[in-house]
Amino acid sequence: MLRKRIIRFIVSFILIFILGMSVNAYKVLSTVKMNLTFSYQGIEKGLNPDGSKFNVFEIKSKDIINSVYEELHGSGLSIDEINNNIVVEPIMPDRAVERVKSEQKEGNQYYYIPYEFSITYKERYPMEQSNSIKVLTALSEVYTVFFFENYAEKNTILQDEKIDIDQYEYIEIADVYSNKIDSMINYLDFHRKENEEFRAKSTGETFDNIIYMLTNLKNIDIEKYKSHILHASIAKDRILYLNKVRYIGTTLERSYKQEKNNTKFISDTLEKYDAKITSSLFIPTIDENYKLYMNKTQTGLDYITQQAYDSGLKAAEISDNINKNDYLIKSFSKDTQASQKDMELMNKMLSDIDEKLVNISNLALQTDNEFMEQKTMNYLSFSTPRYLWGNLYGMGTILKMFIISFFIACFNAAVRENHRASRDKKKARREQKYKEKKENRENKDNKNNKDNKENKDNIDNIDNIDNEDNKDNEDNEYQENDKTMAV
Repeated sequence: MLRKRIIRFIVSFILIFILGMSVNAYKVLSTVKMNLTFSYQGIEKGLNPDGSKFNVFEIKSKDIINSVYEELHGSGLSIDEINNNIVVEPIMPDRAVERVKSEQKEGNQYYYIPYEFSITYKERYPMEQSNSIKVLTALSEVYTVFFFENYAEKNTILQDEKIDIDQYEYIEIADVYSNKIDSMINYLDFHRKENEEFRAKSTGETFDNIIYMLTNLKNIDIEKYKSHILHASIAKDRILYLNKVRYIGTTLERSYKQEKNNTKFISDTLEKYDAKITSSLFIPTIDENYKLYMNKTQTGLDYITQQAYDSGLKAAEISDNINKNDYLIKSFSKDTQASQKDMELMNKMLSDIDEKLVNISNLALQTDNEFMEQKTMNYLSFSTPRYLWGNLYGMGTILKMFIISFFIACFNAAVRENHRASRDKKKARREQKYKEKKENRENKDNKNNKDNKENKDNIDNIDNIDNEDNKDNEDNEYQENDKTMAV
């Protein structure tokens, strides 16, 4: 009996193990996986490269799924099927999990924003040739384009955009060029600070060199052009431009008076301020890492002083603009007319400026593209989509399935033993009941037999008595007959 139970346990264990490995194989063969990793400054705070809020689930947005569907047109997959079978899950390192638990245990609020994600796609029919790898490959390509177009830095400021000089006065064209050059310098200087030793292989230039070229173009070429315009009083419509400049001057005068009044008011306020009032206060505060520190607050004196300083700077800036505006009015108020030679020189200078700016723009754009390619190459990266072959026959999987099968087989054996014990108890109860019924029936039969026997004896006794009575009667009759015959 014990041997049969052992054999039955081994057989059930083997069958369960085979079934579990088959289910695991089905799962492995029906699932394709790839990892998505982000690596740029700001991801740890949950931000995109441009500072907007990061949301990895945009990878399943309607626009991206539709683009993936168009990439796989003719594959037989529907949009809903693609969307429903894509699963995005964060991957958290063990050290991050331990840090979160530790901080929460100490009562601190600590958040970990993952930068690595697992993306899986589950197939409908794993035994048939599927498009799962194509789906994830298309998804990675579409999302990469989407991410860089929407969140990565754009160097459009360096692109050669033709300036429409027809809508500006000649003197205003110089300001338009200067503003564009200033924007280009600010952008390139930001990248220069990120990597001061960068030199593009394609152009052989550094950011310092390009900034130097732009600075010379602004301070030399454009200033020469501007000086020539002012000296020759060249204008498309002098009267219209003078009216515009005078209106600007009036506005500047009004702004200047306002700032000067603000400065005077603040100065008077400072004279009446009580110097005995505490100049600063310290208040317990929580920083961005949820650590306690003493924060020095600003008082009314601090705010008033800052306002006075700001108003003074604005007033000085406005005063400088007023002087420049007055000089323009003076220059274009002359009665002299620009000669043909002056016009030709102006056009040549403007053409040279435009040509130099185009060349520098192309050089800057090519250099910055190479820099951006190196800088953003690791912004996000996808691993190659693959089946989970390592989870099919790995030692971890086999051991896990072995343990699960063992416990299921033990549970099955326990259930069977329990069922067998219950069945034996029911059988014993049935046999007991049957035995009791049989004994009752036998007792009843014995009693009936005894009663029948007693009844039969009584009947026999009665018959014997009757027979004896009949015999006595017959004897009496014979005697009477004999007497009668004798008489």
